[in-house]
Amino acid sequence: MSLELKRTKADLVIYNTGRLEQLSDDVREVLMHGKKPLTWTEMNLGFPGMELLFLLVSSNVTFKAL
Repeated sequence: MSLELKRTKADLVIYNTGRLEQLSDDVREVLMHGKKPLTWTEMNLGFPGMELLFLLVSSNVTFKAL
């Protein structure tokens, strides 16, 4: 897939063409003011095991240190 096609399909594009400080500011801005919350599917894709964690938390499973 071409880079231009990826840009048209992306929800967000951060250009890494400036100083490191600018990139850091851009990433921070995205993280603090994202466009929309993640769906459960997106969250699960980004964090493997999230469904299991959700099930454990919602069923009041507790963990005990060994």
